[in-house]
This record gives sequence, C-alpha cells and structure tokens, in this order.
Amino acid sequence: MSFQDQKLVRKTKPSNSLNEGQMKQLQSAFMNESGDENGEYENQQTAINPHEPKRSKTIIQQNQSQDQSMIMDNIKVDSDKITFLSEKDFKFEKNCWVCKILFGKMNDRQHHCRLCSHSVCKICSQKRVNDNRVCDICFLKMKNVKGEKRKKKLLAAMKNFIKNLSTNITKGNEENKKLESKCKNLKDQSKIEEEKRQIELEILKSKLAQIQRSKETQEKKLREHENQLEVKKVDRQRRQDELNDYQTKQKIIVGDIKLQQDAYKSRYDQLNQLYQQKKDLQNQESFLRLPNYERAKRNDPENMCEAIIFLDNNDHRNGINHYNTVSNNNVFQSTSDSNNIDKHNTSQNYNQQKNDKTEYASSYNQGLMDADHEIIQHSSRKKNKGGSGKKTGTCLCD
Repeated sequence: MSFQDQKLVRKTKPSNSLNEGQMKQLQSAFMNESGDENGEYENQQTAINPHEPKRSKTIIQQNQSQDQSMIMDNIKVDSDKITFLSEKDFKFEKNCWVCKILFGKMNDRQHHCRLCSHSVCKICSQKRVNDNRVCDICFLKMKNVKGEKRKKKLLAAMKNFIKNLSTNITKGNEENKKLESKCKNLKDQSKIEEEKRQIELEILKSKLAQIQRSKETQEKKLREHENQLEVKKVDRQRRQDELNDYQTKQKIIVGDIKLQQDAYKSRYDQLNQLYQQKKDLQNQESFLRLPNYERAKRNDPENMCEAIIFLDNNDHRNGINHYNTVSNNNVFQSTSDSNNIDKHNTSQNYNQQKNDKTEYASSYNQGLMDADHEIIQHSSRKKNKGGSGKKTGTCLCD
C-alpha cells in the first residue's frame, strides 16, 4: 500500500506527531539507507519528531530562519519511471501532510508535493526530485528505490510462498486424514490388544493364586520338616549323649577288662606254677604209693591226680556209711540183751546182720564200680570238649 492510497484521519486538534503507519514507513526507509543517508535520517528526525509538542510562534520563526540557511537537497531520477502532478491535482489541506502543523496566518504558505499532491509546509518540502518540490516522505521513497525493488521481490516471493503454503496445507490435510485413519486403526488395535492383555492378566492372576497356594503348602511342609528336623536333632543329641555315656562305660569296661586280663595273667602264671608242682609231685615215690594209684592209672592215665582224688572222695563217703551201719547194729544188740530177748529173735537178728553185711559189701562194690564209671565218663567229656589235660587237671586240683 502506497502513501497515496492511505486515507487521512482529520483531527479537530492539530498534532505535530506522525501516525503509526507513516512512522513505520519512515523508519524502514531510513534503516535501508547507507551511511550518508543515516546522517540525513538524523537531520529529518530532528525535524519530524512525533513527540514534539505544539510549536509556538517563536519556534516557527526560529525554524524558518534555520531553514533558509539549510542547503536544499536535489536528486536526479529517470523521468520515465516517475510522473509529476500538475497544479490542478493538488490537494488543499489544512494541515501539513508530514508534521501535521496547522496552516494559518502566522505560518508560511503551504506547498504541495509534485508526487503525492498533498499539502506540506516549507520545512517538510525542502527536498527536490528533478528540480520539483516534493515532501520528505516521497523524497525518501524515491531515494529508496532499491528498497522498493526488494519489497516487490519479497512480495512476489511471499506470493509464491503463500501459493506453496496452500498446496502444502492441502497435502497436510490429506496426510492428516490418513494419520487420523491410522490413529483410529491403532486405537482399535490397541483396544483389542488391551482386551487380550486383560485376559492374559486374568490368567496370570489365576496362575499366581495357584502359585501362592502351592507356596503356602510348601511353606507348611517346610515347617513340618523343620519341626521333624528339630525333633531329629533332639533325638540325635539324646543318642549322642547316650553314645557318650556308652563310650564312657566302654572305657570303664575296657579298663576293667584290662585289670581282669592282668589278674587272669597273674592267675595263669600261678596255675602254671601249680601245674609244674603237680608234675613234680606225680614223679615222687610217695605219690606212687597212694592207695588208689593203680585204679586211677588204669581208668585215666592222663589225669592221675584228679582220678585219685575222685576215688579217695568216694571211698571216704562209703566209709562213713559203713561206720553208721555198724554203730546202729551194736545199739540194737545191747538193747535186746538188756531186755532179755529170746534166742530166736537173736538168731534172726544175727541173720539179719549177716544179710546187712552182705548188702553192704555188694553196695560197696557197686559204689566202686560207679566211681570207675564216672571217672571214665569224666575223661570222655573232657576229650569231646577239646580241653587240654593241663588246664583240666589244674582246675580240678584248684
């Protein structure tokens, strides 16, 4: 949009400040200039100050005196590119187009820009283009042709960009629709997968419950085994204590056995000595002259001593029985004599005594035969047991 197409907003009160659009255009134009143009911008900025208060009559007079001493700028532009307006196209306005100063009797006459046909004051129309008076705004516009070219190029680029942008937006909408369909499909798939996961979760929960129950069962069994193990430990400890007691008793028994072995050894030595003494006694003549020597030699020649002792004991028993029988008979005879028993009874008693003597003799002989038989049986038993003659004889003598 050019400055010619802009509509002026008339104010009831004059103002020395520029509107926002004009200030932006001026600033953009001044910023695109080179270093020399920056100096001009600073000069123009002093002249066009949007924050400057209303100028009084004295300020206007000072500005007019300063403007007369200033050198007027003039630039040359190709006349084919621009068109200057005539006086019939001028716009007679009450305020300056640039600084908005109110024209009056105290001010200079109003000038007109040959490019935009707006009314401007003397200060704002000191610039010239091809020797034609123009306002500061048009002067800067003509001086900033390169900026205008760049602006046109930018606008063309923006046009292409907007065109491409609309194409890209269309494509983006299509892609957005595709993505929305994909998103919907993904949502459906995710919903199905979520249902599957829920089913799997229920299955896993049931398995977990089974595992928990089995774990509790295993823990219960473990506690039972631990209790059994504890009982076994106590039983083992008890058995260990018993074993220790048995070992202690065994040690005591072993000690006793050792003592008994020592005692048996000493007794064995004594027995050997006695056996040697017995052997020496058997070789003496007094032993050979014993009453039962021949009978013992005939019955048990290997154990003569034992046989002689056994026969002597039998003879001793038989002798005691004989003595008792004889004494009884004497007592009976004295009693019969004292009581004046007849001779018939005496003869009977005599015959009875005779018979008793016969029986005693027979019983004595039978006793001797029984003694011989017992000696023979005793010898046969010792042979069957495998006992040695020395030990058997020694034990009998002992």
